[in-house]
Amino acid sequence: MQFEELKKNPTKYFDTPGAVADADDLSRAQKLEILQQWQLDAELLSVAESENMPGDRQPSIGSVRDAIRSLEQ
Repeated sequence: MQFEELKKNPTKYFDTPGAVADADDLSRAQKLEILQQWQLDAELLSVAESENMPGDRQPSIGSVRDAIRSLEQ
C-alpha cells in the first residue's frame, strides 16, 4: 500500500490508532504522519458533530493522542 493513501484515509486501512503505532512496515516518521492526520480528522469530525453534522464513527481523539505519545517516547 502506498504511504500517501494510508495517510489520506487511515481508518480505511487500520482498525485502531494503536495498529498504526504497531505497524512493522512503516517508519516512525510515517506512523507519526498518519496518526497526526488521523488526529486532525477526528478533531474536524468533533467540530462537525458539535454543529449537528454527524459523520462516520472514529476512535476518540484521546486514543489517537495515546498512539502518538507511544511513538514519541
